[in-house]
Amino acid sequence: MKVRTPADFGIVIRSVRSAQGINQQHLAEICGTTQSAISRLEKTGVCHIDTLLRACQALHLQLEIFPQSARLSEKSVSPDL
Repeated sequence: MKVRTPADFGIVIRSVRSAQGINQQHLAEICGTTQSAISRLEKTGVCHIDTLLRACQALHLQLEIFPQSARLSEKSVSPDL
């Protein structure tokens, strides 16, 4: 699934969490955060990046980042990336 907005993250996390039969409290414990933080993530997509990464890991989700356009020239991408 392509995620384009913070709210999209919340939709994915909630959907996968529910499908796996995990409640918000249990996911929060796995992620080292609070149930209210997971609730906020699912409702708004707003959270600390480490919480998002931990939630993805706990739910066996892989987060990948790609350039928005496949037409980027090689010179426009730093070789250090």
